[in-house]
Amino acid sequence: MEEKQLISALKRGDEKGFEEFVQRYGDRLYRSLYFTVKDEATARDLVQDTFLKVIKHIKNFKGDSKLYTWVYRIAINLMKDGFKKKREDLMEIEDLQIGKSHVESDVLKNFHHHQVKECIKEVPLIYRQVMVLFYFEEMKIREIAEVLEEKEGTIKSKLFRGKQALKEKLIEREVFHEKETI
Repeated sequence: MEEKQLISALKRGDEKGFEEFVQRYGDRLYRSLYFTVKDEATARDLVQDTFLKVIKHIKNFKGDSKLYTWVYRIAINLMKDGFKKKREDLMEIEDLQIGKSHVESDVLKNFHHHQVKECIKEVPLIYRQVMVLFYFEEMKIREIAEVLEEKEGTIKSKLFRGKQALKEKLIEREVFHEKETI
């Protein structure tokens, strides 16, 4: 089903459309949220809450962006609300499937997966969030800027700083050597 057809089906309240929507975006959204919020149960709850909000507000979707970008924006807002309430960073990145980005693949070619995950956990959330969207969700800078409601220049800066923070952590742990590039 094409995205436009899926949106129409969701707006009509079509059950098969909803099933397709969950199949298409459920796991993808869960992985991104899990990596960001650092807790399996919280990520699951966020996915459920996001889907409920999508169903409730799908008629307001104008199509100015891709459906997933709009869905992810809802998830980010729900996550921010949750962080405001809790004010703590929860996390375990276990069993995370690393995507196919050049940063991760270069690092993983040379180093233990576990050590890299430990270093990624230490990257500040504002940078980690952009890195997840760019490398794991394979979103473009423009899409990330739209989702996070920030300027493209800010996103580029956060991505650069996130990569630098990851590199510093890898060097500190002697998993990575200064001469190598991320």
